Amino acid sequence: MKKREDKKDFYDLVHKEYVLMHQFGSPRRLRDMFRKARDSYEQNYIYSLLCNDSYGVCRYIKTKDLFSVDKNKLDPGIENNIELLSKSFNHYKYVPKGLDLSHGGKFGYIYILKNKSMPGLLKIGYTCGSAFERASQLSNTSVAYRFEVCYLARVRKPDMVEKEVHQVLDIYRVRGDREFFEVSLEKAVDVIESCAPYLKKQDSSQKFF
Repeated sequence: MKKREDKKDFYDLVHKEYVLMHQFGSPRRLRDMFRKARDSYEQNYIYSLLCNDSYGVCRYIKTKDLFSVDKNKLDPGIENNIELLSKSFNHYKYVPKGLDLSHGGKFGYIYILKNKSMPGLLKIGYTCGSAFERASQLSNTSVAYRFEVCYLARVRKPDMVEKEVHQVLDIYRVRGDREFFEVSLEKAVDVIESCAPYLKKQDSSQKFF
């Protein structure tokens, strides 16, 4: 696979964080990048870098959207390990195609989006891919401003969780055929976390407000 010119900054940052993970033992920054990926390519890149059988050091816990590190595979002296540095730097050559990180739609992200051109309204939906990619898809020429991700949470059966959230928030719904709600962010998050109560017990959600 060829190196993508539009991902140069992304490659550099992931490589830097991969080195820091080896030195300090935490994949948190890469986990956050995985959640905030602009598209499925970035998600697949990070997932396959961390979990491949050759130079991967993590196990992905799909129910929690977390990467668990095998500390026995870490090399704190990675800056002197030319072979390992080279593998990480050239990982773009080995990113697999067709990865299904939703496991057939069994897992996905419930998201909350806002848009400056729609003050007071929130779009609440789900995607089996990247929430940020979904926001970008919705930011077409029919809206003046881009959609922004305010919140995302990795959930089981995302279609069912979305349906329950929409039912609870129905009195705030602007139109029956649209996913827009006139409700506060705090209220929307509370409803999502009440419909998927395990979110409060595990680190699988993230706020951006």
